[in-house]
Amino acid sequence: MRHPLPFLLALPLVTMMAATALIQGCASREADQVIASAIRKQVAVKTGWFRKRATVDDDDIQPSVRAFYKERRYMPAWTHIGGPTADARALVKRLGDAPEHGLDPKHYDYDRLKSLMEALEPGVPATDGAQLADMASLDVELTRNFLKYATHLATGQVNPLQLPADWHVRQRKRDMVPALVEAVTRHRVGRVLDSMAPKGAQYAALKQALGEYRALAARGDSTSPGRKSSPGPDAATLARRIRLIELNMERWRWVPDSLLGDRYVMVNIPEFMLRVVERGRTALAMRVVVGKEFSKTPMFTDEITYMVLNPTWNVPASIAVDEILPEVQRDRSYLTRNNMRVFENETDRAIEIDPADVDWSDQSAEDFHYAIRQDPGPANPVGHVKFMCPNQFNVYLHDTPSDRLFAAEERDFSHGCIRLEKPVDFAVYLMKAEAWSPERVKAAFDSAHNSSIKIPEPLPVRIFYWTVFTDERGVLQFCDDVYGLDELLDRSLRSARTDIKQPVRTALLIHAPKPEPASISRLRTRSARKRAA
Repeated sequence: MRHPLPFLLALPLVTMMAATALIQGCASREADQVIASAIRKQVAVKTGWFRKRATVDDDDIQPSVRAFYKERRYMPAWTHIGGPTADARALVKRLGDAPEHGLDPKHYDYDRLKSLMEALEPGVPATDGAQLADMASLDVELTRNFLKYATHLATGQVNPLQLPADWHVRQRKRDMVPALVEAVTRHRVGRVLDSMAPKGAQYAALKQALGEYRALAARGDSTSPGRKSSPGPDAATLARRIRLIELNMERWRWVPDSLLGDRYVMVNIPEFMLRVVERGRTALAMRVVVGKEFSKTPMFTDEITYMVLNPTWNVPASIAVDEILPEVQRDRSYLTRNNMRVFENETDRAIEIDPADVDWSDQSAEDFHYAIRQDPGPANPVGHVKFMCPNQFNVYLHDTPSDRLFAAEERDFSHGCIRLEKPVDFAVYLMKAEAWSPERVKAAFDSAHNSSIKIPEPLPVRIFYWTVFTDERGVLQFCDDVYGLDELLDRSLRSARTDIKQPVRTALLIHAPKPEPASISRLRTRSARKRAA
């Protein structure tokens, strides 16, 4: 068979190209092995002891870094002989976009990683050991910052259980190592990171508002977002509002998406409001009274399973000692006048005691062991009904005879339980499966008969703390920080963080620029109770 001349001339070139590709492939595998060896040494280095903080920092991420590389036999994930991969560049770009979620790129070494990657010339193969060590250091730092950024998006920068903030809500959970594996093996860095943030409408609205306020601050504009002619806030107020939005976005990252289902009741403590939500729309809203400063209402989730009509009030021990005992010592008729009875202890089978048999003048806070119960009646502070969501805090929603308190702008007056402005409407809603009318509810109240009623469809209750949110009209609202939790969270986020630097230091790493330390400033909120943005 005769071969055409062009084919014969091209044959040596094809052979040479194949040989070159084979050599390059061998070189690439050898380089990857060298990088893998350096990675193994780096992730095995003991990081030492770090003071435990509420923030989720490098020392919290390090076990996942080790697990990820161990699973892939320490082979590089973001680098190869030719430099950083397209996935690496996609990740660094996303780290630069962190402010969209109220996060600071400095916490993910954005400037430093960007400089390192720019210093590694694309397309110029790394050949010596120092360059490959740089690749290993860069690879590990990219891994660590992916995991840290993804964790902050998914579950927050702070572990709320480490804060003295009375937050008792189960946390969002996401296994980050499989997510990282998917991101680098299927080249889905952006898609995986997008899947981390909360999916709720309030988080999305805050994210949008954050972008609008940042744009206003950058332009020095004088109009509020969404309003063409209204005068906007000054620069200092803009900065405070931006920070408040960031803090509330952080809190939403603590809340599992599953808690906001098709039907639930939300109590927002700083707003002093309750809303029953059905499929994202408000079905019922009312004012509430929440715990005062020294008896704060805790943040928790549960479900309302039954209501107690014309309840007795089992006076909490702290109230019995701090408030009722001094009254009785001043006026022996106080208990009788207020339909209160005395029992030998707080158990269900406790024996009732005649108040006249107690030497009240000899009682003190240290040795007071009696239980006090108040019978149903107009003076009973829980009113005609209690809506029970059994929990460890003994907090429930209830009626109140003190209707005048709902006219107050600041409604933090209770001992921790939540008083409702419209208990009849709430009872009708809970019992609508059995067609209870307002008249039936009021008749049950007026009967003064004490009874427990099972709720046909238990209602999930969410007691949360939002100082920035969008209302039913889609307007952004700001509330005062009634419990000081914004200030507490701000201080925690601004505190110095644990930072692990890679042990391998070549000239490339030494001369890379480091981010400036974040400034520490005290957050000051507006004095107004609530304002539309």
